[in-house]
Amino acid sequence: MPTRGTRTVALRVAGTALAGAAWQGTVAAGECVKIMTGAIMPAGLDTVVPQEFTRALDDGRIEIPAGILQPGDNRRFKGEDLHEGRPALLAGERLGPAACGLIASLGLPTVDVRRRLKVAYFSTGSEILSLGEPPREGAVYDSNR
Repeated sequence: MPTRGTRTVALRVAGTALAGAAWQGTVAAGECVKIMTGAIMPAGLDTVVPQEFTRALDDGRIEIPAGILQPGDNRRFKGEDLHEGRPALLAGERLGPAACGLIASLGLPTVDVRRRLKVAYFSTGSEILSLGEPPREGAVYDSNR
């Protein structure tokens, strides 16, 4: 990417890549492609410049200030968030909003779940007093229940 040096770069916009379909054009030296969120990065490109870092020029090109990017910035590789052969969620993991979003992103309409266990325990013995009972010799209040 030309911006790793100390000079500002101006690039001609060769097209726009939209989410949902791969961009079919080619990119020559001195050109770039607008890449909308969720779009596939066109072949030959390796870095995404956030729009707010650019300036539109009168001749239809965009300008990128020097020194704001490193090669590979702001891109994501297919499968980098999940690795093949590893579970997306572990058994026993709580299904909060993030986990539900992950399940939806995998296209799964349903998943097997288990209800949270409900546990009850009882205190027994003639020495156990319920809270509010008057004290008596040899007895203790039920502090576990």
